[in-house]
Amino acid sequence: MVNNGTAYLFWLAFFFGLGGIQRFYLGKPISGVLYLCTLGFFGVGQLLDIALIPGMVDEKNTKYRALYGSPHQTAVPQVVVNVGEGYHNTTSPAFTELPTANTANKRLDVSVLKICRDLGGATMSDCVIETEADPEEIKAIVHRLSVDGLLSIDNREPDGAIIYHAV
Repeated sequence: MVNNGTAYLFWLAFFFGLGGIQRFYLGKPISGVLYLCTLGFFGVGQLLDIALIPGMVDEKNTKYRALYGSPHQTAVPQVVVNVGEGYHNTTSPAFTELPTANTANKRLDVSVLKICRDLGGATMSDCVIETEADPEEIKAIVHRLSVDGLLSIDNREPDGAIIYHAV
């Protein structure tokens, strides 16, 4: 790990004709050679480094911690949310599941899937118009099919309408 104080001490080597030593310390050997050969990039680079050293120290320490870890670093679990799967709210009365034993509902399920497949993606109104069924019934069927993974939900680019695609 590097620190600001040591980097600034190396920066002071400029006054002894060794401009750029701090760059070697901070892991920037190419610019360090350039600074050594041009007397601190004609002094301008050395002056800029006064302000840049804290950022270079942080960058070097971050790389060091990423490679070797840190004694004060603890494992933090990462939370991953898959947005593509949709939201499953089973407590909401608006999305109650329909009985699947009913043959009319099975045919309606198949009809909705065929509509979404044939149109290359369909809106809720497309499904209602094509099946001529009750909109609330279609809404419940589409929700159940999307929860079961048979329909994927997307947005149409021009107007942002919700589109259902058969998977």
